[in-house]
Amino acid sequence: MNFRLFFLILCGLLQFQNYNCKIGYDNLINELNSDGVTNIIKNMVIQEIDQTKDNINKNIEPTIVAAGLDPIEQIYSKKGYEEIEMKLCTTNVGYKYEVKNLTGLRGLEIDELVVQEFYLNEKLTKGEGSGYISFVFEKYPIQLKIDGKATGQCSYIKWNPDIDGYIQIINLQGILPFEMVVDTTSVDDPKIEPQVQTIQITYDRIEVDLGDNTLLNYLVEPLTNEILEEMKPAIETVISEGIGGLMQELFELALQD
Repeated sequence: MNFRLFFLILCGLLQFQNYNCKIGYDNLINELNSDGVTNIIKNMVIQEIDQTKDNINKNIEPTIVAAGLDPIEQIYSKKGYEEIEMKLCTTNVGYKYEVKNLTGLRGLEIDELVVQEFYLNEKLTKGEGSGYISFVFEKYPIQLKIDGKATGQCSYIKWNPDIDGYIQIINLQGILPFEMVVDTTSVDDPKIEPQVQTIQITYDRIEVDLGDNTLLNYLVEPLTNEILEEMKPAIETVISEGIGGLMQELFELALQD
């Protein structure tokens, strides 16, 4: 119910006592605007947003799969020829590789959904605020496939190993800030319009597993380190853009339930 309407109905019942409704309403708003009513509405907004967390978590796995974000087939590829300091020598290395088949994003789970700031205009009809969504990927491992080939020579030793293995992102998590506009015309049912911002992802490390060939792993470690540094931005971009857009959609849908 509109807060002003509720007040005026109540006020109408008091008019027989010569109560001035307009002055009474204005005085009440002046007294409560900065604290009482603002806190009541803020708590309602926080409660409604807090309830969306379970709705999003319930729907996120099938939604991520349906959106084509698990697996993501094409991530990054490159071929080149450059001087790299290998374990045995510094040599020119030719290489070609492809990073693909990113899996595990469907295990995203919202850890926290927090309102940090909230303000109301003087008429209590519109609010603005901000907060963040924190999320983790603990249900499934975040893995990618790497396929490639390298060629090089150290002194009389020529080598052309296959680069064939898996990449795993350890402890992937993220923060997604959001801003919101809230229509508080109906004080007991605020209408929230969120807008997510740029997602920020972090992880402990990225590991490359090229199988059980210890000698190969030793020899090509400098090359795989180069590859890792080159592909990190591509992996981060794919995850950020995919998850960020999807979270906007899920956030809006959850608030409509």
